[in-house]
Amino acid sequence: TEIYTLSLHDALPILIAYFLRRPKINALLATGTTVILDRYSFSGVAFTSAKGLDLEWCKNPERGLPKPDLVIYLTVDQRSAAERDDYGRERYESIEFQERVKDKYNQLRDDSYWQVVETSRPKEQVHQDILQLVQETIKRVEKKPKADLPVDQLWI
Repeated sequence: TEIYTLSLHDALPILIAYFLRRPKINALLATGTTVILDRYSFSGVAFTSAKGLDLEWCKNPERGLPKPDLVIYLTVDQRSAAERDDYGRERYESIEFQERVKDKYNQLRDDSYWQVVETSRPKEQVHQDILQLVQETIKRVEKKPKADLPVDQLWI
């Protein structure tokens, strides 16, 4: 068996195209379907650029994707995260790397549609905060005139 290794520079567009499935998302949005994603463009861009690639270059393959109505940015103090029993088992779980990722997220953050939820609180409180944000956003979007569709595009 032959193993091929791609650089981050070469692999990023392939991973993005596979993961996001732009036509499927657009088709669902066009029918009025609410789409909720766990991770979106911001995650890939933040993690990839934290590995050393240019932030703007990492955004390029994702330009033109539907702009979210809401991004829920979950934060936790890195020292608290490192104290969790299973911390460090994943490839990129180190305090140094996570701080770089956090910096990249802060560069991407747009307060017009990003909401920050601090997660060092009890799970029930975090859940309630997220549920409230999602419900408020769905109600707000449902009130938009259909003329506002298609949705805005990301980084255009």
